[in-house]
Amino acid sequence: DVNLVSEGLQAKYGELRVTDTGIREATILGQATGSAMRGLKPICDIQYLDYLFYALEEASDDLATLHWRTVGGQKAPVIIRTKGHRLVGIWHSGSPMAVLLHALRGIYIAVPRNTTQAAGMYNTLFRGDNPAVVVEVLNGYRLKERLPDNVGEFTVPLG
Repeated sequence: DVNLVSEGLQAKYGELRVTDTGIREATILGQATGSAMRGLKPICDIQYLDYLFYALEEASDDLATLHWRTVGGQKAPVIIRTKGHRLVGIWHSGSPMAVLLHALRGIYIAVPRNTTQAAGMYNTLFRGDNPAVVVEVLNGYRLKERLPDNVGEFTVPLG
């Protein structure tokens, strides 16, 4: 992770829980979807929001429709973590939100305004069984915030 958000997690939790993948967005999401269908609750990291386009077919055709296509028989509670809205660089500052809102029916799209709200959204999504995209605001990584004492249990309602 070029923003060092996941730094040290593999050493802390092990290679079975925190894995490295090739830099191929469709494969990253495909592996996460397969893992979720087997009972795990994966978070896959698509480095920047613009790059989600390279996994759009997997997200819209497979992940978003799985529960509906199987008449509730299968679910894939994947959380797609990505970053956007940085306003620098031609490839990392696009905002394809309108496309995502229309293409990803069946997937929550969460855009927290700060890290406290992001923690609450992640906690809410972990408790559910729906797939989601969480678009973290890159500039938020540089802000200093006072987190609530119950940051591990704090939730934010979605919808």
